[in-house]
Amino acid sequence: MPTPRARRTRAALAAGLAAALAAVAALAAPLATAPAPAVAAIDARALGARYDSSGSQITFRVHSAAATRMTVDLYANPTGTGENAAYLLTRDSAGVFSATVDVAALRAAGISGTVYYGYRAWGPNWPYSSAWTKGSSAGFVADVAAAGNRFNPNKLLLDPYAREISHDPLRPGMTDQTVYATGPAYRNTDSGPHAAKGVVLAATTADVGSRPTRALKDDLVYEVHLRGLTRNDPSVPAAYRGTYRGAALKAGYLASLGVTAVEFLPLQEARNDTNDVDPTGTAGDNYWGYLTIPTNESGGFSSGARPWIPSSDRT
Repeated sequence: MPTPRARRTRAALAAGLAAALAAVAALAAPLATAPAPAVAAIDARALGARYDSSGSQITFRVHSAAATRMTVDLYANPTGTGENAAYLLTRDSAGVFSATVDVAALRAAGISGTVYYGYRAWGPNWPYSSAWTKGSSAGFVADVAAAGNRFNPNKLLLDPYAREISHDPLRPGMTDQTVYATGPAYRNTDSGPHAAKGVVLAATTADVGSRPTRALKDDLVYEVHLRGLTRNDPSVPAAYRGTYRGAALKAGYLASLGVTAVEFLPLQEARNDTNDVDPTGTAGDNYWGYLTIPTNESGGFSSGARPWIPSSDRT
């Protein structure tokens, strides 16, 4: 058992720590400001594709630690055609590749409506060659380098920070997975006309409120499936069931139960190949949305053609 002296020492240390914490809190109190606006971590380096405040330019930014060259290909249509324009990206010291494009130039190139885009990248296993054209092997060294690099400029890459995705890689009328494959038989196949593409979205002007100041220990979090929350809820108008708007209509009810925060199950585009090819079937449905197509949690949200988010709720 601790001796009386040891107990007195511990009590003194605890009292000293409490006093120190109180002093820090007192010093910080006068510096308190209004809660910061709610922002997403994606904004830290402004990755993705974004219009400027005037809507006259679009800046594309993507990070790659190993790429040696990248271009952004821009399309007027999500499938079936080649790119209308392509721009070389410039790499900075942090490994972020970027380019700013005038919207007027895109209009002149034939992109009059939605702007679809994807990236092509070169790296250690496939360095750039000026002789390269889509569908060629110019510059090719290996499908996979010793360090694991798998660069292939014939394969259009989806931006992991895309705010929206144009379509599913596999879908009715497009079931050939080899378009996206590599190796001797497929490495020179250009995937551009078929690949899923990012969609450039204008920034929202909606008020998203202030960052919550409540301590996390006081939160009561409800994890819920976006569509499942209201899909069969008769209290929600039929047109909004299973949608973002439908979920928003339940906010007051959830708050009345004591819920302080909602955590949605995955909202991003996800692998769901059986359903993608046979949209009326149920075999192999990926209802929960795990195994998302972009490879980070900030990546492209569903365009709507998913079993959990109907197309009427496109964002």
